[in-house]
Amino acid sequence: MTQDEIKGQIRESISRITGIRADDIGERASFQKDLGLDSLSLLELVVHLEYGFKIKVPEDALPGLQTVADTAQYVHERISTRA
Repeated sequence: MTQDEIKGQIRESISRITGIRADDIGERASFQKDLGLDSLSLLELVVHLEYGFKIKVPEDALPGLQTVADTAQYVHERISTRA
């Protein structure tokens, strides 16, 4: 799976959570500052990531997941290590 495909799935998940159109979600937009995700919404996003990509996201990884780009990089690394 490419990083662009991963970014697309992350945008779709954020869209479902926030109601913001996936096309309007920039890859460098801050989840909290720009997209308005609160702690509960971020937890919901993590659940989407874990189920959608079949990965585990430990709590200590959360501070590094602030944008679509950050999150896509993290997911790509996790997927690549299990291949």
